[in-house]
Amino acid sequence: MVYTGRISFRPYHSLVERIKSEVQGHPIYIVCLPITTKKSFFFCQYTPKALPNGKEGMDTKLVNWAARAWNKLERSENRVNKSIVSLMHRLLNEIPWMETCFRSIPSQNKITRYLKEYQKPHEKTDRTPDQDRKVHPGLVTQLGISPEELEQIPLYYPSLLLSSEQITNELRSEIQKGHEYHKKYLFVNLLLLPLTIPFALIPLIPNVPGFYLAYRAYCHLTALNGVKHLRFLLDLKGGEEHHLQMIGLQDAHNLFVESTDETTRSNVLEYIEKGDLKEKLLLNESSITNICKAFGIEKFEPNLHVALYQERKRLSQQGLEPSRD
Repeated sequence: MVYTGRISFRPYHSLVERIKSEVQGHPIYIVCLPITTKKSFFFCQYTPKALPNGKEGMDTKLVNWAARAWNKLERSENRVNKSIVSLMHRLLNEIPWMETCFRSIPSQNKITRYLKEYQKPHEKTDRTPDQDRKVHPGLVTQLGISPEELEQIPLYYPSLLLSSEQITNELRSEIQKGHEYHKKYLFVNLLLLPLTIPFALIPLIPNVPGFYLAYRAYCHLTALNGVKHLRFLLDLKGGEEHHLQMIGLQDAHNLFVESTDETTRSNVLEYIEKGDLKEKLLLNESSITNICKAFGIEKFEPNLHVALYQERKRLSQQGLEPSRD
């Protein structure tokens, strides 16, 4: 990656709002953001319009219920509950962050796709209603509908920090590793779950091991579904056409340049100018809030912090980043 032009600095607030207005115009989209010069965080965001009936399924409702129960536990003043929450936070912070990325990709049978609009020759027609172009989940593969017949799902990325080829190669590599990893640990968690039944017999104390293993099994299952859907979207069989539309945002790098950490800011500018460097951080905590606002994914902010924490720790262990311990 070589950049020879002038770096554009637009008013920061207007940049955030401009990116936000562009990406949120789609019922479903994916964003890929660099954490280091070699590793990227990706996530999928979608609206009810991307769902078959415009409503979330029962699994999502159960997850929301569990989230409310967890929030209640976090607010508890009980000493035992506080210890449980502290332990769970430590465990969750050590879960490989790539899992969050895969879990953000909804299963293929959950997302409605839309046929492209084709104008008949020599005939002016109005826009085809969305309802007439909807393709119910499952019919895409069942009817053999090709990527050329469907509206692509946008994948946004900062074009001066990433390239479509780099993203595709990284995603394909992570898909191969992710499939084996989540398949293995889904089986392990389900195998261990019955062993926690005795904890459920203890009064007044929640079966934390059981809840944790059940939660982790669900996480591995949703991540595995995300892996499978992403593999389909990328068409790993080797076709030139796939279901993703790579859209590079020319000014998005400024969200990283505006970091208050001078070292990270210097890494970003050097990477833009020189390209291929030894692995360095391109993200800092000070940038995360505005990056999440720009791409409309505020709910992923804690996950991006965890990803940055883990990557900084990894680079520190490899001697590529100063330790903060």
